[in-house]
Amino acid sequence: MICKCPNCGDAVTYSIEDKSLTCSSCGSSFSSRSVVNEELWQNLETMDCDIYKCTTCGAEITVNNVEAATFCAHCGQPTIVFSRVSTTVKPEIIIPFTVTKQEAESLIRNKIRSSFFVSKKIKNFEVDRICGIYIPFWVYNANYSSKQVYQGTVGSGDKKRTLYYKRECECSFANITLDASNKLNDISSGRLEPYDFNDVKRFNISYLSGFYADRYDISSKTLNSNAKNKIRELFNEKAKSSVFAKDVSLISDAPEYNVTSTIYAMLPAWFLTFTDDKNNCYTVMVNGQTKKVVGAVPYSKSKIIGTTLILGTILAFPCIKLVDMILTNSGKHLFTSILLILAGIIASFIMGGSLYDKFKESIRLTTSKTI
Repeated sequence: MICKCPNCGDAVTYSIEDKSLTCSSCGSSFSSRSVVNEELWQNLETMDCDIYKCTTCGAEITVNNVEAATFCAHCGQPTIVFSRVSTTVKPEIIIPFTVTKQEAESLIRNKIRSSFFVSKKIKNFEVDRICGIYIPFWVYNANYSSKQVYQGTVGSGDKKRTLYYKRECECSFANITLDASNKLNDISSGRLEPYDFNDVKRFNISYLSGFYADRYDISSKTLNSNAKNKIRELFNEKAKSSVFAKDVSLISDAPEYNVTSTIYAMLPAWFLTFTDDKNNCYTVMVNGQTKKVVGAVPYSKSKIIGTTLILGTILAFPCIKLVDMILTNSGKHLFTSILLILAGIIASFIMGGSLYDKFKESIRLTTSKTI
């Protein structure tokens, strides 16, 4: 996608700082109205795009002609080839980038450098590629209502009893977002959220000039059940929080769900790609509006093991002191203390294992070819 400079005919790009179109050749700046016929543009329902395909991960993306299409914006590999010109549905709304490329890189570096478990080599990574990408989303507005019964317990001991709580409510949900690309993992796109829809604009092709744009390949109808589940989780979380009891569980639910509108939107994100000394490729994302950083990088196993052992010692020490006080005269305190040390170490390894699993999941997403 490309917009031409009215003065010299070269490509213009959207400037995040100036919120205008800027020509790198002659230095001129223009409003979108000077470059794009807005009256004609708003009446169009479709637009023509140059489609490029990555031979490594299979992603199809729309690339502007400002930047040479030599790297895949998703997996970072130099295997992009021109595929075809395609007519696609025009998005209705867009949230323009407010985070610059330099800010995105700085945010990622600061987060990685502040992580205790990351090695020094990774903290000083060399950027292979950083791309601004507009991700396609379906935005749902819907009405939801339900009649529910919750079960919970109150009191304790002989006074413990089970009570039942009825909740009935109807409400409207606005701006529920689901990414419309099969190539982007739903967990990754979900972590980029939320976006602030107070900054939403009517879609104009000038916002895309200078950026990549992913194409939607999932229809709004296909994602309708996902939107319903997302709304249901939000509804149930709020309803459950109003029940002041222990061991609360939902035992009866009669939901009614009605989508009032679906809107095709483009939402901004920066994708930064780098490789480690073993040639593994990693992609970390930044919400192009809110500055939220999403992704994980390789960690130092020695630091995790050391931290786990320290936690085990810390957990065991107060237990040892307490048992020593109680069993000083019994002659059994040494044996008990040894058992407690082992228990503390085991507990710390359980905590470390949980942390390790979270790291593994984040790194799996960061190294996924589809990202």
